[in-house]
Amino acid sequence: MSSVLVTGASGFIGAHVFGLLAREGHEVTGTWHGHEDRVPTVEGAAAELRSVRLDLEDDASIEAAFRAAWPEAVVHTAALSELKACEVEPERARRVNVEATAKLARLCQAFGARLLFCSTDQVFDGSRGDRSEEDEAKPIHTYGQTKLAAEREVARLLTHATSVRIALVYGESPSGDRSASEKVVRGLRVGPPPRLFTDERRSPVLVDDVARVLVDLLSERDLPLVHLGGPDAVSRWEFGVRVARAYGADEGAIEAVRMADLDLMPARPADLTLDTRRLRTNVPRPPRGLDAALAELAARAPEVAAG
Repeated sequence: MSSVLVTGASGFIGAHVFGLLAREGHEVTGTWHGHEDRVPTVEGAAAELRSVRLDLEDDASIEAAFRAAWPEAVVHTAALSELKACEVEPERARRVNVEATAKLARLCQAFGARLLFCSTDQVFDGSRGDRSEEDEAKPIHTYGQTKLAAEREVARLLTHATSVRIALVYGESPSGDRSASEKVVRGLRVGPPPRLFTDERRSPVLVDDVARVLVDLLSERDLPLVHLGGPDAVSRWEFGVRVARAYGADEGAIEAVRMADLDLMPARPADLTLDTRRLRTNVPRPPRGLDAALAELAARAPEVAAG
């Protein structure tokens, strides 16, 4: 793809996708909403890079961003993803997560652009793990419900689109404090010590690997739905312990708790581990294991490891 629109390029996953596409010589337009400064700058990019403001609650804004890019492909990472915010404002969650996605899908259909839609493991109810793409999705909260509804809009409107259900993502975020690993490291360095669930299981994946897979999937047109997670199935507590070990921090400072110990709103699914065999047979560079990826991440931040 020579021209790609990345929504949410100032966000966690979107920033990494934007940067990777730019480094590989694509013409990239990235969108932002409140933080233009978090859209990556890529020195020596071989093609033109642009950033445009996007309001996912405004159809005119969506169309203007699309026309600014005239893309051959769209990687749609932007969303209202905070679980409590979606629960408190369900109509806004639907406008942002469902209606805006459908608008983008219609634009892609009209102009022949490829669409990668970033969905979530939260479409499952958590009653059991190792979920494959064939398993029934039964979300238990508003965020999961809106992302599943958006998946269905994408499938209804487009033939050659891919919805990518992404697991728990960790790594370096534009703000420096958003990802699962950053929150653990910050808690161990400056407090308060992390409190992590022993009864919530995920398939954590490094954001660098997420970006790499999404870019590779742009050329895979016959894959309507795929799960993107790492090969390790771990509890949030075990994830935190392995982060601490990678950074040389005190794993004993991490408090093990159960979800019932906290007043969560909304309730969280217990087991969201993913079967990723479809992904691993369709992309050349699938995500790495947790310890190898954490070792690379910690090596890029020796001052954190030393702290």
